[in-house]
This record gives sequence, structure tokens and C-alpha cells, in this order.
Amino acid sequence: MFWSSKYWKYWLNLLRDINKGMSTKPITPTPSATPSPSATPSPSATPSPSATPSPSATPSPSATPSPSATPASIPPAPSPSLSVLPLDTTQPPSISLHCAKQIDDMLDESMSMEVNGKVFISQDHATRGYMRNEDLWCADLDLTGLSPWNSSGGHKKAGTLITPRHVIGAAHYEYSVGTVVRFVEKDAGIVHDRTVVGKVRHPECKNYNPDLTIYTLDSDLPSTIKPYSVLPSDYSKYFDNIYKSKIPCIGFDQEEKALIIDWANGGRMRTPTDSKRLIFNESKIKGDSGNPAFLIFKGEPVLVTVWTFGGAGAGTPIANYISDINGMITTADKQAGVTTNYTVTEADLSPDLTEHWPTFKYLEGEIVGNLTKTRTLGLDDSGVIHSLGYKSDYHITTDTVQDNISKREVGYKGFIGNVHASDGYTYYLPAYSSSLAKLERKTGKLTLEEKFSGIPQVRSGAEGANGIIYMPSYTKTLKIYTYNTNTGETGVITPPQPGFYGHVWGAAADKEGNIYMPPALSQKILKIDTNGEVSILTGDPIKSGVSGFDVKYVGATYVESVNKVFCLPRTGKTILIIDCVDDSYEEVDLPADYLAVANKNKNFNGYLAPDGWLYSAFWADTKCFRINPNTYEIQWRDYSEEFMDGKATIEEGSGIMSIGTGFTTAAITVGDNVYLGLAGTSKAVKLDFAKQIVNLKEDLDPTPSATIQSSYSSSPTPSATIQSSYSPSPSPTPSITICGSCPSPTPSASICGSYSCSCSTYCCSCPSSSATICGSCCTYCCNYNTSCCSTCCSCSTCYCNCCC
Repeated sequence: MFWSSKYWKYWLNLLRDINKGMSTKPITPTPSATPSPSATPSPSATPSPSATPSPSATPSPSATPSPSATPASIPPAPSPSLSVLPLDTTQPPSISLHCAKQIDDMLDESMSMEVNGKVFISQDHATRGYMRNEDLWCADLDLTGLSPWNSSGGHKKAGTLITPRHVIGAAHYEYSVGTVVRFVEKDAGIVHDRTVVGKVRHPECKNYNPDLTIYTLDSDLPSTIKPYSVLPSDYSKYFDNIYKSKIPCIGFDQEEKALIIDWANGGRMRTPTDSKRLIFNESKIKGDSGNPAFLIFKGEPVLVTVWTFGGAGAGTPIANYISDINGMITTADKQAGVTTNYTVTEADLSPDLTEHWPTFKYLEGEIVGNLTKTRTLGLDDSGVIHSLGYKSDYHITTDTVQDNISKREVGYKGFIGNVHASDGYTYYLPAYSSSLAKLERKTGKLTLEEKFSGIPQVRSGAEGANGIIYMPSYTKTLKIYTYNTNTGETGVITPPQPGFYGHVWGAAADKEGNIYMPPALSQKILKIDTNGEVSILTGDPIKSGVSGFDVKYVGATYVESVNKVFCLPRTGKTILIIDCVDDSYEEVDLPADYLAVANKNKNFNGYLAPDGWLYSAFWADTKCFRINPNTYEIQWRDYSEEFMDGKATIEEGSGIMSIGTGFTTAAITVGDNVYLGLAGTSKAVKLDFAKQIVNLKEDLDPTPSATIQSSYSSSPTPSATIQSSYSPSPSPTPSITICGSCPSPTPSASICGSYSCSCSTYCCSCPSSSATICGSCCTYCCNYNTSCCSTCCSCSTCYCNCCC
């Protein structure tokens, strides 16, 4: 399809607006000219509090929107691009939860705007008398860096302190050199006035973007007046989900009211839906420009934007212009004839939130027996997990909607490990069986195919770029069994042997389709490249602090955000990390305090969790460790009390009869939860990650992008890819592609734009180019019902015109 240059220009402009957060009219008029210093009232000639910018200074309608125009509300945030991928978070998503709790924990349904909403009970600008409101809902925050008054605009033309000597405000509503700016201490009410001696507007400011002005003051403010840190330029990597998480911010207006809005992303806000937040929500109006909006992190305000636009509020995203702001500080200082060497402080969002671990829960239902019941987990598109028997006949189903387990009459045995393949099937690997079991994810149908003349003794596998599943054996002479998902053919390879003991228990494919296999008993790593060639990586021997028949590593997990494979130990004392860029590797020590108390058989198989960390799966231990794939920070926690479930002992609480049968086995991510395989316990375990798996993370530079993990997509295997309508590409046709396993109940769908579906049935489209994507809200909607989205979506707006 050919797009006209006019239509293509529309998309480029939309992209610019998304990146910068500018999409509606400003909420204050733009002065036609900056008054000369001589025109600025002297401090002695302080205007009355009612003073406002003269209407005569308002530019003509052709230049800017009319000041009398009703400010437009901020529209819903445009939909970013989507891709169903392994999670790309680099810090625990508890940061989103933490920031939300920082505000929500201060709120009470009994509060009111009248009693609890204003920063000051009284303000007398003429006599310099200010009394703070002790009943303010956020009275514990340090708000001394907010200027309540200046000699140019009175209580308007707001400014916010960002260094001890510099103020930031809105360029379209600025004051001039010579203006007196006032700050008030928190407790004593002592007033500090400073005079602007240097000023610079952002040199590229045009059409209210970037709408920033920096002012240099005649001297530093004392330490009793707080300069605020700003949202860091790399903030997006810290948040699992911004738009969907509904993280509240605190914003201010010309009446010094502490208002609450939800952060949409960048410098854009939206109206909250939470009832307590709504108590302190009001639209931004003319005269509110320049007032700040903050996230609250660890009890400290972090500057996000200063108001330019009305309604919910929006402004220039400060994080996008930090280097520019520092340059503006230098320029303003030069104009003032001083050298302060100040720069803004980027908030350190690295979380010290070690208390945020997933919540442990036993599922409903029990399956008793003194044996390891299953070492497999396969998820179908309806949200049911199918687990097959290890050495006894089992077919255990886990309903992830009802959170219960049950045992089916007909069972199967001999399987360890799964491969979530690109052909729509999940494969159960033959450890003690000559058959492959196949779960058709679309229908939930399970079949067995006799494929091998003997018992392969495999424990793991991964699908390569050629559609072949490679399954290493757990035997002295290593064999690699293969299954071609395209033809159904099987084969066997005798690769270069990694050591005297060839045993391998782990395989993971990187984004290119290269497969890495860590050693269980040997000291070398195998790699199968995209052509199917097998080699041994060069480097130091793999030790892991153990030898002989002590199993070093079980399982392997690829983390795309860092392009590395992580292998967690069974009895080993280190974590093996393979860099897929250059095939280098290293072993990172587990903490000494953890090793001092951990069981020797500490982990069954590691997994990438909803918070972006790699976790161990409980094996012969109730302790769990995790590693941050970006920083290699390792933490651990003991879940003994949770396993006891209020009983006197772990055995009584969990139903386990012998530690050797294991507490759990494999793990699978489903939505915001991780489900663990039923081993020797009678109860199955779920770990709840506080509903933070759905990842709609907008990358502000250079194009908006996001990750979403479907409520029913097993991590870390991708099940779909969607290319944004908003991303410029060499082709002039924005497109959407959905591939792999398509959503239920319709095999495929298109969202806003032209489509190409690898699954070949019906597709639906969106009527709006700026549609709000509601994640997996349509999963359970009736098929082809044009009204179902409005009834099933949890988000406030869903533009789907048919079910996905």
C-alpha cells in the first residue's frame, strides 16, 4: 500500500508528539516579548497577590492559542509498539509498586480537598506571612523548593528549585531578570527571597516544546530550602510498566494545591481512576503553567515535568533534556556573570527494595504421594498448565484462572523438561520414554508420538533457528537427539565430548537461534550454531565449586535484554553466565551467607520471573536465590514459614514425605504469577509477583516501544511480535505483525494498521490510529463480537472493534 507524503508526515508528527509528550494547547498565554529588566517591579514594589499578566501582553490568535480558549484535556496516551518478548526489565518492578505506595499510603477516604489539599492554610504575600497546612495529605514531604510567589506573576508563573541557585519554569510563561522569587522554610515559616540575575530559554523552544526556562539566582538558598532531583534520562529501564501501572504523581497549581494525577509516561499525565486519588484531582487551567509534577521515590519528590498543557496535565519530559538543562544553567550563569558549576541531580532509582519478594501461595487441591510427580509444565492458550509424570503415570492440570490443580484419569510418564516451539506445540522431552508428547496450545489437546527406538535420557532442549529441537542426553557419552518441527523427523548427533562425563542438563537458544548447553558433570559448554554445527566454547574449565557426580548446572535461561544465557546450579556454588555476543563466559559466586545455610541440592531449574530477575526453583530446599541479569546482584530468601502453611512443620504444611523428592520442579510464568511443578509435596506452589508481569514499557528514545507478556504466555519463550504503527522504518508503510502462538480464542489478530498473520484465520483492526491497547483484555471475549471489548477491558478506553 502506498502512502502519500501528507499521510506519512502525519505519522512522523505523531511520533514527535509521542516522544516529547506535546499534544494539545498550552494552559497559559505566551507573552509576546520578555519585559526588559527595567520593566520588572523592584522588590519594594511588590504587586498584590491578585496581580496577573497583563492581557495586553497576550499575542495575537495567529501566534498562539487565545488565552480565553478553554484548555483542552490531555488525550489518552498513544499506543506504543508492542512485542511479546521475554521481560526486558533491568530492575524489580516493585519500583512501580513502591512509587504508587509512596502516595497511596498517605491517602484516606475521609480526606477532602478543602481540609487536606492546600499546602498553606494562609498566604499573605505582602507581609511575607505563610502558614503551612499540617493536615495536608502529603505534609511529610519537603515542599520547600516550590516557590509560592514571585514579583512578576504573583502566585502564577511558578518556579521550582533544581539546584541551590537555579529555578526551572515554563518558557511560555516566564519572568524576567530582576524578578524576585520567594521560598518558605518548612517548619519555622522563614521566608527567603532571591533575585533572578540570569535567564535562558531552551534554544530550540518552538510551539511550546521544549517549554523550559532556567533562572540563575543572586545567591544560593540555604539547606533548609530543598532543590529537587529530576527523573533520570534512563528512567524507562527502571519501570516494568508505566501507562498500565497507573503510577500516581503529585502536581501543583497556582493555588498551591497538592493534586494527584496518574503518570502516562514522559511528561504526560492522565486522570486517576482510584477513588482516593480522585479526591485530590483537578484539571490544570490557565495560570497553572510552570508548576511541577513529581514522582515520589523513597520519600523524596523527583521532578518529572513542569506544566505546559491543561486537563490532566502535560509538559516537557525533563528526563529527555537533562544535558540541555545543564547547558542552560551554564549559559544563565554566564549571563549573570557567575560560575556556579551546578548541574541537576538525576535521581538514583536503583531500588533498595529487597523486601519485595513474590508472595507464596498454595493452590487449591492436593495430589498426595511420596514421589516426584512431575518435571514438566506446558501451558495451553486457555490458561491451563499440563504436567506429565516423571516416573509414574500422571497428567496434572493447573487452572491458572481458578488457581487449582487436579489429576486426570489417564496419565503418562517418563518426561523431563519442555520446549515451547514455534509450530504451536509445546513438547515434553523423553527422559524415560521413547515417545515425544505434544501439547497443541490452541486446543489443549495432548498426543504422544513414538519417535525413538530406545530411551534418549534427555532432560532439556531448545529450538534452533532451523526449527529443529536439540535435546542433549544426560549420559556419560553425550548424544544430542533432534526433532524437526517442520517434518517430524528425528535424528541423533554424537558431538565433541565436553569431558569424561558428557552429561548435559540444560539448553537455551538466543535471539539468533544459537543454542547453548551448560555442563552438568563436565567442564565445557557446548554450542549449536544456526547451521546446526556443534562446537565447544573455548575458555577456562567450568568448576562451580564442585566435582565428580555433583551436578553443577541444571537448566539454562536466555535473557534477551542483556543477550546472555544464565545457568543456575543444582549442587554448584556459582551461577554460569554466557555472553551470546562473543561466547565468553564467567561464573559468579553465590553469597557465602546463603551457601552456609542452603541445602546441597538447592535448585531444580532456574527461570526468568515477572520482575526481570532469574530465580531458583525450590528443590530440596525452601530457600530461594535470585540474580539481577544486569547488575549480577544476588539475593536470597527463606520461604520455610510459607511452606509450613501455619502448621508445626514443613512436612505437615506441604505434604512432603522425603526431601529427596523435592519441593518443586520446573517453573512457568503465567501473567503476573509463576507456577511451580508439583514434586514431592501434595500441594502445588504459586508465586505472585503483585500483578506486574504485563509490560507496556515505552522507550522514549528514539521511538516508542514496549513489551507485553500475555497473561497466558510462558516466559521466556516469545509467542508473538507486533511492530508499531508509529515506528519509522525504511518502508513507508507502518505495519503490524503478529506471529507465533496467536491469542485465544481467535488464532490471529491485527492491531491498528496493515497486518501479516502467521496464523491464517481471521484478523481484526482498530478504528483509531491512536488506540489504547488493553494488553490481553480480549482473551476471554466471545469471538467476533464487536462490543465485547468495552465489557471485558480493565482499562478505561479500548478501541478494539472486534475480539482478539
